[in-house]
Amino acid sequence: ITKQLAKLVDVSKIQMLPADASVCRELILIKVAAKPEERAQVIAIADIFRAKIVDVGEESMMVELTGNESKLDACTKLLEKFTILELARTGITGFAITSHKNLWINDNCSICRKSRRKQTDFCTFKKIIC
Repeated sequence: ITKQLAKLVDVSKIQMLPADASVCRELILIKVAAKPEERAQVIAIADIFRAKIVDVGEESMMVELTGNESKLDACTKLLEKFTILELARTGITGFAITSHKNLWINDNCSICRKSRRKQTDFCTFKKIIC
């Protein structure tokens, strides 16, 4: 797969991202058949998943949703009862979390001491004040 992706002009870098040190998302657009009396149900499902209604036609609605694979699958499963007319899914994309590189608790920082959490970029930025 990596060799095939590298052949694409728009691909500039391919990197495997560990799940615990990355943020990954996927986008899906779903066009469902929805008569005017069914629209409230589609909107309710979209609200549960924090999706957006991006288009409303006379007999259909289009829902936009971003999230992880399981969230998209769950929403799609609920929308299947309305007849899915079209579906477009981007695939997973993501970035490495840069703030996970040298994590430690700064005992001199009041924020770190209070929460006993690991140091963040914010704390590093305020290190001089801490």
